[in-house]
Amino acid sequence: MSEIEDSTRWQLTGSYELFALGDADRGLLWLYDRKDLRYFKLNSSSYLILSSCDGKTTLGQIRERLQNQYPQADATAVAQDLSQFVVQMQEQGFINSP
Repeated sequence: MSEIEDSTRWQLTGSYELFALGDADRGLLWLYDRKDLRYFKLNSSSYLILSSCDGKTTLGQIRERLQNQYPQADATAVAQDLSQFVVQMQEQGFINSP
């Protein structure tokens, strides 16, 4: 996997929208595909990442948010997991880099 620069910005692609019922830690978190009328259940980390994909927030800023949310987590593991998640979401067409 090629390294993604911290300055890279991401955004949800046009047909996807995030929904939260309750709070982001204990609520129901969903990614909705308006085009194909499908829902994808998310965990709180995935929701935090995808809700940060607004076209303005950089990968480095998203990583900092994750590290603040999960201070006990290993910083290297957080960075690697974030990069892998972003690549998977891009490959599946959920996000792109504007």
